[in-house]
Amino acid sequence: MKVRHFGLAALLFLPFALLLAQEAQPKGKGKTKAKGARKAKGMEPRSLAPVAMNLKSSEEKLHRDFPDFCVAKNGESWMTYIENDGTADTLHLARRDGANLVHVAEVSKPGVLHQPAIAADGAGGVWCLWGQVDTQDVMTLRARRFFAGALGQEIVLAASTEAGNTFADAGTDIAGRVWVAWQEVRPGASRIVTRHWSAEVPEWSVPVCVSQAKSGGNWEPRLAFTDEAGAWVAYDCSMGSEFNLRLARVSLDGAVKDQVLLDTPEYEARASISSDGAGGLWIAAERGRRQWGLDSRGHENAMGFNAQKRLLLGRYDIATGKFDEVAVPANGRPTPAPDPSPGFAVNVPSVCFREGQVWLSYRYYSNLFWRVALVRYSPQSKEWTEPVAFADSTMGQDRHQELTLGPKGGLWITWPSDLRTTKEPGVAGVHLAQINTDANLQVMPTESEVEVARSPEPTPYLNKPRPPRSLGAGSSSSSGTT
Repeated sequence: MKVRHFGLAALLFLPFALLLAQEAQPKGKGKTKAKGARKAKGMEPRSLAPVAMNLKSSEEKLHRDFPDFCVAKNGESWMTYIENDGTADTLHLARRDGANLVHVAEVSKPGVLHQPAIAADGAGGVWCLWGQVDTQDVMTLRARRFFAGALGQEIVLAASTEAGNTFADAGTDIAGRVWVAWQEVRPGASRIVTRHWSAEVPEWSVPVCVSQAKSGGNWEPRLAFTDEAGAWVAYDCSMGSEFNLRLARVSLDGAVKDQVLLDTPEYEARASISSDGAGGLWIAAERGRRQWGLDSRGHENAMGFNAQKRLLLGRYDIATGKFDEVAVPANGRPTPAPDPSPGFAVNVPSVCFREGQVWLSYRYYSNLFWRVALVRYSPQSKEWTEPVAFADSTMGQDRHQELTLGPKGGLWITWPSDLRTTKEPGVAGVHLAQINTDANLQVMPTESEVEVARSPEPTPYLNKPRPPRSLGAGSSSSSGTT
């Protein structure tokens, strides 16, 4: 199995409290600097994202991180996040009350926690889902429902002595069912698994294995819904020693149709997915250098894990099974000024389709740290807006920022930030903002003959792609179904 993001031991046992404690180290501690030494500071963005409301939850000595957000059918807004006090993690639930985030409940027992998700069911409940290390030092998937002002019993959705269960995503389908998809990490090949819950039959369905590939690792699933009959799951697979995107349709009865979405020699991973309500799914992902993570890797800018990282965007037509890519301007790395555009690197995109427009958020590297940016694309006019930034979003890499569309059309985004101005980490808080979708965003000048950005051949090219193939922009489901 090719390990990504963390080593295998970290995925199975994941000493995450240590990671959080390291990020939460108060400023001023750690390495001392010579008196009078200056710290380099990043540049402030010139254009800021139009925000109608900006909320934050933070405390000086409590590190809050990994937020996720949902809006219930009745308009109530909920956030879950991990809090670390320097000794252990706990999962928390908060509700938006006007312009404030109000703490509602401590959802988990203290321990080692990982990547929570949240979804509201059709019966008025809110589900929090997260990974937590058990007494055997293995990561397990947990769930707990908040309903009528009280927490229900904690449920273990997935546990195994042979595999960790984590990297969960959750969502609500049109019928009000809550779905969760997660990554079962085991030696040899990790798998993508899903379950769903409905108030009509108040128990979780039998686990269904989504990923059908027999080799390679399967990573970071994301859910979308187009009808009451099932769910769509986008994820990436490292079969053949390279990362490619896959898309699966999962029916209520457990039937799975899993297919290759995009298959090139380049790294394509960490997908986000959104339905356009017109028979299509918009999918964004990272695209990076060939041979990502293999023998040609390095620590320098041209060879590191973020080298040549750029944005990938396209629409999957459900009726035809065809995925059409859209060329992202600025070589796939649009970066807010005064940073250069194309920028150095971008990662972890989130996509949301709203009223004929595609909204795309992502993190971009700004010399010393990573900051959240936002662009909008019009499929009708083919126009892109100039990238804008969220000033209070600075953090390290690998932190997600998630776009969420409310039932009345409100567009929300959440992210963590320690408000760093240098490379030095601080104590983070969690942020929630409503985007002013009526704002007059500046349209990006049209690039002549803009094409999908491709990576150059790596040097040295030690491992050839298996099997050899051309640099086609994509592949349809008819040729990729397994």
